[in-house]
Amino acid sequence: MKRLNIIFGLLLLFVTACNTDNDYDTTQDETDLRSSNTVTFSQEIDGVSVLIFGKNDNNQFLYNRSISSGWSDEGKVSALLDIGYYKFLFIKSAQATTSFSPTLQPGATSFDNVKIKATADVANPGYLLPVDEIWLPSIEEANEEYEILDPAYIQDTVRRAVSQVILNIKRGYHNGTTYVAIPFKQGVDITNIIKTIDMDIIGVGESIDIYGSYGSAHKTRFTANTPTEITTDGFAVFKGPFLFPPEDGNDSRVNIVITPQDGSPFPEMRKDITGKLEKNYQLVITLWLTETYQIFDITVDTTPITDSKEGDKGIWE
Repeated sequence: MKRLNIIFGLLLLFVTACNTDNDYDTTQDETDLRSSNTVTFSQEIDGVSVLIFGKNDNNQFLYNRSISSGWSDEGKVSALLDIGYYKFLFIKSAQATTSFSPTLQPGATSFDNVKIKATADVANPGYLLPVDEIWLPSIEEANEEYEILDPAYIQDTVRRAVSQVILNIKRGYHNGTTYVAIPFKQGVDITNIIKTIDMDIIGVGESIDIYGSYGSAHKTRFTANTPTEITTDGFAVFKGPFLFPPEDGNDSRVNIVITPQDGSPFPEMRKDITGKLEKNYQLVITLWLTETYQIFDITVDTTPITDSKEGDKGIWE
């Protein structure tokens, strides 16, 4: 009998020990279960916002929220996100003359439907206002799908998604081989004869997204009273507006009217020019004037606005 009691006692201790071990393991598993994790975003240029889209049960990525403030001096900001699948749209836009279309609504706006739309120019019916200087990631980066299970660190590359028109006005002549500039005397420049410059740009897009531009038959008007820059030769550089390139990729038209200063003996100058508006490129128009301020030639070029801002995409901690 005593022997049976001893055996029973040993069995009881063994069972208790096993139960204790099981309780400990269960506690450990519950501690490791998380419903959310921290995602740190990083950007290399000021003014970037991050639009967050979460995947629902129907495999749609719907708008969750935006992060546009709280960036550190190192260009980092963190957010707590529920565990799941996400897409992140990095974008830089002042949203002064553009807006999201459709309006971003949490749980309703789909990632694939988000566009940035130009604003109608109320002062000039039938025209669009110049757009903001907008930066977007590539299609591949924007479409990257992230599974948030652990803390993550994410940075995309953004590039300008707009075009720009530049107008140079120079004085000189062509010697049969090249253009030869005739500089102005010190303290005198070409703007002494110019009152205003008006440009009608015909054939611009109405909206853009990561996939491209939409619309081709729209117009934008730009008026300049003072140049952006006066060169050391006294020539003028007018940096025109930012524009959405046309969807069809065809050449756009630029109608230029140069109005002389009051009382100037020089005539009003009008020119129609064609050139291509491309994403992240400037359409550079140079008007060459004679010493009597007659236009004798026009050159049209396209040059990159800037290099893209590089970042490491999807670095996981």
